[in-house]
Amino acid sequence: MARRKVEIRFVYAKKKLKWGSTIMRAHQMCRIANMHLGDKYDFGLACLPKRKIPGLQRLWVKMQKPGTVYIFTKYTLSGLNKNSLNESSLIELHKKSGGICFDYVDSNLSKLATAGVDIHIASSFSAKNAIQQLLQKKSEGGLPTSGEVMLLLHNVDQRLYGLNFTPKTP
Repeated sequence: MARRKVEIRFVYAKKKLKWGSTIMRAHQMCRIANMHLGDKYDFGLACLPKRKIPGLQRLWVKMQKPGTVYIFTKYTLSGLNKNSLNESSLIELHKKSGGICFDYVDSNLSKLATAGVDIHIASSFSAKNAIQQLLQKKSEGGLPTSGEVMLLLHNVDQRLYGLNFTPKTP
């Protein structure tokens, strides 16, 4: 009997579909992961509905498969903006998921999620240190914190491959 692959979804905000961080840290990262790990995992994309429509995020959470791992891009991070996952939806998704990861790539860390996260993804060594320090400080301040800080260095934009940057001669 074939074992079912663990599903991993890169979650992005539709409104930010064409933004560089969404293209590079969701769409391109999904393709890269499929090329190298697609035989072991089922990588895909998931578009997070906006918070403005009452109940839509709760419905989205209910429709997600149990055991799936979610990697949220920076514009879908809880509390960062109106495109983000609201706190109650995050808690419900965390209960049924295989894991919740937040990718903070070059985000303002002042609104760092403290609970309901299994992995905090840093895109540089300095970001990793900053996130670890912030989690420690919040924990010492009595806030519940969760998750491990992991490093996934910023990738090169694949759209640059194959472009000819040779200067034109007059």
